[in-house]
Amino acid sequence: MSVDYRVTTRDDGSVLDPFAVKSLVIQTSGDPGGPIALIGYAGLAELWGRMPMGRWLRETLRGECQSLFDLMDHLLNQLNRKVASFKQVLVITVLMISDSGNERYFGGFSNTQDRVTAQPKFTYGVTRIDTPWLFANGSACDAAATPQYTDMLKAHVADPNHSAADHMGLLAKINRDVAQADPNGPVSPYCYVTCVSSDTDWKPTSKVFSEPGETQPPFSMPHIFCGIDLSYQAEQLVRHMQNGIHPTMDEDQLRRHVKRRP
Repeated sequence: MSVDYRVTTRDDGSVLDPFAVKSLVIQTSGDPGGPIALIGYAGLAELWGRMPMGRWLRETLRGECQSLFDLMDHLLNQLNRKVASFKQVLVITVLMISDSGNERYFGGFSNTQDRVTAQPKFTYGVTRIDTPWLFANGSACDAAATPQYTDMLKAHVADPNHSAADHMGLLAKINRDVAQADPNGPVSPYCYVTCVSSDTDWKPTSKVFSEPGETQPPFSMPHIFCGIDLSYQAEQLVRHMQNGIHPTMDEDQLRRHVKRRP
């Protein structure tokens, strides 16, 4: 899954946030074959007090080690209780694997049918998939879903010799192509790509794809493991690797990152 970082206003397209985090990995077990989910969103990006949607998703889904399907039920309930009243379009995509890839699912939440008008309630749907599956969401999804790119992706996944790095690089290339076609548009040229494979030899991996001269997005690795939000610990460890200072874990922050938003 590839997500860009840019958040723009609905009115004039000005940039609200150049570094918004738009994806999240959830593991509900330590077993190498899953279950694991990859979540990305497009649309409504800020809530009360400019709270980022990515943060709200983490705080809503952490705190309890539930099955993926129970977590999705909880998220649907919270979307309708807390987010539907904003009356803005939001689409959340969910990719899930379990049983070492023998079970793969594509699903999502949405409050729109035309990508323009927000409906009063969110709905959720999920389907089991057994073949390669391509999807695009967000402001530039039409540009990314042209035959030029869909044919390229189909040919790519048909080759079993490609690695996770190959898949991620291709998604990043398409993101950059779409961004460069509209430099002042809603898509940043740099992006964050995450790979969660059904092959147990491939571990979940993610990478920021940027080019020299571009401002690097601040480090963020949104990841919930068995109900525990690991984002804070990961940020402190990376800060340690960057400046050599021993990481200091704030106990209040640690406690906060295992609590679920009511």
